[in-house]
Amino acid sequence: MSVSQPTEPRADRSIRAADQAAAAPRRLALRITLTVLSVGALLAGCTVGPDYEAPKTPVPEQFGEASPTTSAIQGLENQTVMLNSHRPGATMPTTAVAATTEPINLERWWKSFHDSELDSLIDRSVKANYTVQIAISRVRQARQERIVVAAPLLPQLNANAGYTRSNNPKEHIILPNENSQIGVDASWEIDIFGGTRRAVESADYNIDAAVESQRDAMITLMGEVALDYIQLRGAQAQLAVTLQSLKAQQDTLSLTEARTKAGIGDDSDVANALSQVESTASAVPGLEASIDESIHALSVLLSVDPSALMDELKKPSPLPMGPPQVPAGLPSELVRRRPDVRMAERNLAAATANIGVATANLFPKFSLNAGVNQSSSELQHLFDFSSRTYSIGPSASWDIFSAGSVQANIEVNNEIQKQALLTYKQTVLSSLQNVEDALIVYDREQLHNQAVAAQLDAAQRAFNIAFELYSKGLQNFLYVLTSQQSLFGAQQSMASSNTQLNVDLIGVYKALGGGWEDTDTEKPAGKVAPATAPSNDTAMMP
Repeated sequence: MSVSQPTEPRADRSIRAADQAAAAPRRLALRITLTVLSVGALLAGCTVGPDYEAPKTPVPEQFGEASPTTSAIQGLENQTVMLNSHRPGATMPTTAVAATTEPINLERWWKSFHDSELDSLIDRSVKANYTVQIAISRVRQARQERIVVAAPLLPQLNANAGYTRSNNPKEHIILPNENSQIGVDASWEIDIFGGTRRAVESADYNIDAAVESQRDAMITLMGEVALDYIQLRGAQAQLAVTLQSLKAQQDTLSLTEARTKAGIGDDSDVANALSQVESTASAVPGLEASIDESIHALSVLLSVDPSALMDELKKPSPLPMGPPQVPAGLPSELVRRRPDVRMAERNLAAATANIGVATANLFPKFSLNAGVNQSSSELQHLFDFSSRTYSIGPSASWDIFSAGSVQANIEVNNEIQKQALLTYKQTVLSSLQNVEDALIVYDREQLHNQAVAAQLDAAQRAFNIAFELYSKGLQNFLYVLTSQQSLFGAQQSMASSNTQLNVDLIGVYKALGGGWEDTDTEKPAGKVAPATAPSNDTAMMP
């Protein structure tokens, strides 16, 4: 006995076949999508272009000017001190730069002047200066640009909606045509060859470079504030010396006039004394102008009205003096500390990453696209299931022929990277030169200062002797005027040398790149790679 199997109705078979035929493209699209995702996952770590390696630039083991040296003036002073060793306080001159292999701390170098007003001015300037604020804004800008560059690593989602109504004239009858649609489209470009990741890498380096630029602006600012402040106090010291000398010369003029009236002197002595008084008085307006100019400069550095600090700084205050000896540290430490060197190294890293960005354009781009849309000619049926359409699947694009523009762009970025490397090397050399120049200038000004101090001591003793002899009628007045003029010149030279000594010391601190560590108001987003260490190797080119 056989049992017959029920036969499937022809209509059902047709429906099932149609469903299978309709599902086939969906299954194919799903397979392709999964394949693309799998390949993308396998190649996610693949990035074209060179990997960055910090360059190695040879630097000396020690600053040449940090070694003990002897100048011509120092040799003469050594002989003078030995010949006059019986004088109290006579000491052998020493170098102003200390050679050391230990790391030096320059975080708050201005504290070495022990001047609370200078400390206050620098602290306020860091918070208020417009140039520093611009540099801080550029750091924030670089961080936002990094977000823009990294956005393609995540899927992009777009919503759209629309409504149209049109008329179709047909046989003099106007038939309205309406269409409503709403949908969501998503796309994701799979960064298989790492072009976007290289762009993000470059953006990270640009953030670091912006931070170093901000630090460099701070170093420049603090150096300018300290320089203007020292020049202010130096001008006030020179003004005090001038007024003191003017008072002494006026006293001498009065004495000369009295002696002339008594018949001891003559009118030529009075005329010479008056000429000296007027000559000294003529220097006062220029010094007063220098004082006001320094106050104006300090006010602008603090981003206030040029006359805002007049009441605070107009009152004379002693010229602060820095330490007699400065540790220079090591050249290898310098290239890791100076922000301009660090910024040049970060710019080189960014240029290297940009080569990868350009190289990625040689390869195809793969994207995964998906969309869900509702569309209907009748608004009330817009959200019906039957009005829904969807799509999903991968896509690829490949710029096969570009007339060599892609390869040329790669070469452009190669040259930019070479320029960045040369700029870095030049920056390192310039920084070493800055320090060497600053050290020798400061060291020689120390010797000059010692010589001026000896000159002032001798001029004071000469004037005292001349004035005593003149008072006793044992010497003519011309001898007094000459010695008094020499004393005034020595006093002015001493005040000027003390000012210059501090100016040169500020130049040393600035050249060494200190000060940004303690006052950094914007920290870098990522870790900044250390700059080059000393090596005899040449820079590695990717």
